[in-house]
Amino acid sequence: MPDWVTVRAAVERLGLIETGVTVADRLLGRIRGTVKTAGGRGGGALTFGAGSHVIGRRNITFQGAFTCGRRCRIEAVTVHLATPYQPTLVFGHGVALSDDVHIACAQQVVLGTDVLIGSRVLITDHNHGQYHGDAPSRPEEPPNRRALSTAPVIIGDNVWIGDLVTILPGTVIGSGCVIGANSVVRGHVGPGQILAGAPARTLRVFDPRRGQWVAAHD
Repeated sequence: MPDWVTVRAAVERLGLIETGVTVADRLLGRIRGTVKTAGGRGGGALTFGAGSHVIGRRNITFQGAFTCGRRCRIEAVTVHLATPYQPTLVFGHGVALSDDVHIACAQQVVLGTDVLIGSRVLITDHNHGQYHGDAPSRPEEPPNRRALSTAPVIIGDNVWIGDLVTILPGTVIGSGCVIGANSVVRGHVGPGQILAGAPARTLRVFDPRRGQWVAAHD
């Protein structure tokens, strides 16, 4: 049996694998592309669960420690239907994903510091097709042959996103928000709010003067 500690050290010195991804994952093809941190606060340990994939690595920045569970798909889309894209996908220090999270970026997705994401969450900044304006996509056109329409997604620091949440293109979520399970979020959300529903609506807000979460209508 090989000495995996020695093998790993040698591979890292050659720059073929990043800190935080196991040699076994690399050899089994579970991580597609090399990902490195930007040397941000708290070090750069990256941890990926079995079956996770990172695609479009050159357009992805990890600003510090990062953890994701099993079968996650983190994707920066650089080309679709021969059209090039220049996506910017940024993870702040301490971002943690549970299992089966899909994050897809064709323009800009930014997650702040210490964002916590539950299982089976979708975060995307693009749709297949255009459904507004003077030249919308047509029903007879296969969805995967429709041009992408994009709008940035920005998620602030200390946001908690529950299981089975969908965050749609053009969404901005302020710091300290909580998104309840099964919610669908679109639009701008101010800081310190608790949201739930499909579409999500604000249920409670944090009142700094009282130091409490209060009903949204108070």
